Amino acid sequence: MHHDSRYKYLFSHPEFVQELIVGFLPEELARDAHLDSLERVNASFVSPGMQRREGDVIWKLRLKNGSPLYLYLLLEFQSSVQREMPVRMLQYVALLYDHLIREQHIDLNQGLPPVLPIVLYNGTPRWHASCSVEALIKAPAYLYPWQPSFTFLLLDEGAYDRDTLAAKDLFLAAIFELDGPAEVENITATAQKLARLWQQHPLSEEVGKALKAWIREALEQQQVPADKIENLTKGDIRMFGEKFVRWEQQTLQKGMMLGREEGREEGREEALQEAAINLYRNGLELDFIASALKVPMDKVKAWLKGKAH
Repeated sequence: MHHDSRYKYLFSHPEFVQELIVGFLPEELARDAHLDSLERVNASFVSPGMQRREGDVIWKLRLKNGSPLYLYLLLEFQSSVQREMPVRMLQYVALLYDHLIREQHIDLNQGLPPVLPIVLYNGTPRWHASCSVEALIKAPAYLYPWQPSFTFLLLDEGAYDRDTLAAKDLFLAAIFELDGPAEVENITATAQKLARLWQQHPLSEEVGKALKAWIREALEQQQVPADKIENLTKGDIRMFGEKFVRWEQQTLQKGMMLGREEGREEGREEALQEAAINLYRNGLELDFIASALKVPMDKVKAWLKGKAH
């Protein structure tokens, strides 16, 4: 499944849209919305002069203040910085409004519903272009009142540091952690996080397959052999914890052996300490960590002191 297609598949499920709202959008929205009122909107629109658009992920939800207005979430996935994005998003929002008016889904006497346009960006360079149409328009001041005013909300995955994502108890945060190059320890920690979340909030089998696809891609980037990837990702997600701890331990041991062969043994304890911290942050008990890494309990406690939060 293509990278962007996997995102669109995930956001076709209300659980992930709820996580997006709660974990990554303005806090006021999560407080002001009935999250259980999410309703998927057909995004296959046709408008004069515009191409038919397929695959946009658009949701509608109700606000808590009793207002007859609705909030529509329109998400656009991009992997490279595009300066023209504000203009494109303005077109998409106008297209959505045109559809709602033509299909008589809204009463203009009640006003247009608010639209929250979101660009989810997962490219390598950080986003450096403006998110506003106004910033692209060069006009004398006396013409400002008649220029379009529009800004989209940017979610730049790479701008979130790993600790921030790890602190969010959300499937979506785990996916963001895996979206891009990830070290062995980080893949293990994220796999355990997914296992723990799946035990607490099991989702559909189809969603489970999608989550495993993210894990497989992260392992491929680490150049893990295909048969090993298959073994690690098969079966119940709830079993990922022990599987990936064993894999990390084996990988670290191989790395330490290679380090000794090359005369670089000094990184051994630092690697084990980092692994212990990642395991602890993901809710594993100290005795399990000591056993998995084959180190004394007092050493694990010393490593974690002041560094596990």
